[in-house]
Amino acid sequence: MGVRCRAQENDSDYVRAVAGLTQITFWRMYNILGQSDVAFRFSRYYRPYRQMIKVSNDFTMTVIRRRRSEMESAENQETEGDFEEGSKRRSALLDKLLRMEIDGRKLTDEQIKDQVNSFMFAGHDTTSSALTFIMYLLAKHPDVQRKLYKEVKEVFGDSKHPTFTQSTLNNLKFMDQVIKEALRLYPSVPFVSRTVDADTELAGVTYPAGTTISLGIYFMHHNPAYFPEPTRFKPERFAPDAEQIERKNPYVYIPFSAGSRNCIGQKFAMNEMKTAVSHVVLRCELELEDPDFVPRLKDELILKPSDGMPIKFLARS
Repeated sequence: MGVRCRAQENDSDYVRAVAGLTQITFWRMYNILGQSDVAFRFSRYYRPYRQMIKVSNDFTMTVIRRRRSEMESAENQETEGDFEEGSKRRSALLDKLLRMEIDGRKLTDEQIKDQVNSFMFAGHDTTSSALTFIMYLLAKHPDVQRKLYKEVKEVFGDSKHPTFTQSTLNNLKFMDQVIKEALRLYPSVPFVSRTVDADTELAGVTYPAGTTISLGIYFMHHNPAYFPEPTRFKPERFAPDAEQIERKNPYVYIPFSAGSRNCIGQKFAMNEMKTAVSHVVLRCELELEDPDFVPRLKDELILKPSDGMPIKFLARS
């Protein structure tokens, strides 16, 4: 967003609010009292829920106002905030939203807040979850880790501070396979829900308009009819020359959902994960404290290990 939030450097009310909202939202989905807005008002979760929403919105509005102030103070300068130390840099997403017009009108703070919340709320927990399981799988499978390290070295050389561009990230072909297979085994969002807007028949059952249907992404990704040996970590499933079931049916592998309401940040997320994993494998060798460790999964909106992830990061010589 172009603003340094430092939300993870201290005990952050915003981080706690986001975690709490996630837990309460999950509770509402599977509790009959939570599904009714009227009944929810009388539950013990309602007051903290409203307070967490306020904390989240206040934090987002602070980010928006701070960035707007920085842009306004720079508008009389040649740089307008887009140059730094003589070199051009790309505008942050928030900069573009603050400058955007629809039908000749600037976006309101409320409209900008909704967009920023989408990226800040949905774009961080999901990626951190994915990276956690990627690190686990690399530590669990040293042969895959060695192959990935070799590829990253070939692309970036011996530099301790590699330059990441779209071109170099596109050259990480095996990395792409590793991430996709990790997201198959451990999709960050294990299920999504959709509301049927017209009477729909599926497998001989008619679902009337207004029905909410949950799609079990985690279970679909572990269906042996689609993915043989579904519990096995096999990055080569996603090799260009591999026979992939999703080429026949594009809706059996959907870690970023699918259709018109799929994840708008999936390309950014892939690049973000490639960058983070490259940094880690260039500097560290990953090992499990217990080679037989298998994570227990926590029931939440975002897939997470319930007991942490005991991984050792050993500095490469």
